[in-house]
Amino acid sequence: MLFFALFACSDRDTLKGEWSGDVECKDNEYVLDIALEEPTPYQYSGQFLFQYTREVADGTFYANLLYDAQATQPYVSGAQDIVFYNVNWSDLGCKTIYDDESELAGGCQSNGLDTSDLETDIGDIMMAFNGIDRLVIDDGNCRGAIYRQ
Repeated sequence: MLFFALFACSDRDTLKGEWSGDVECKDNEYVLDIALEEPTPYQYSGQFLFQYTREVADGTFYANLLYDAQATQPYVSGAQDIVFYNVNWSDLGCKTIYDDESELAGGCQSNGLDTSDLETDIGDIMMAFNGIDRLVIDDGNCRGAIYRQ
């Protein structure tokens, strides 16, 4: 009986790990990969990688938008809202790969990406965590589901 009580008390949900899913932000489709570490219990730090692809004349444009973020898990287990804070757009990489397999680096702004928030804190992002394997974002800027890998 003591073993069961100890096991039950240690059962908790965690955000630590790799996550991936499709999100739509400002009418653009992205693949969102999230990597979270848990340096101390219920405290997370990690990165969000938004990957954008769009067809252009004679090729494909690719953009990778990297954000650093932190979060605190408010409850030990169960469905809960997670607020990611100190969300900072830390890096951006763009390139176009043409049909002849040549590449051209850059082109972020000329391909429609607003880079005015690069290297700034963009504010908090709230996601709903189902307590198991899904994060959902629907905050007026982005909408979609991200799943534990």
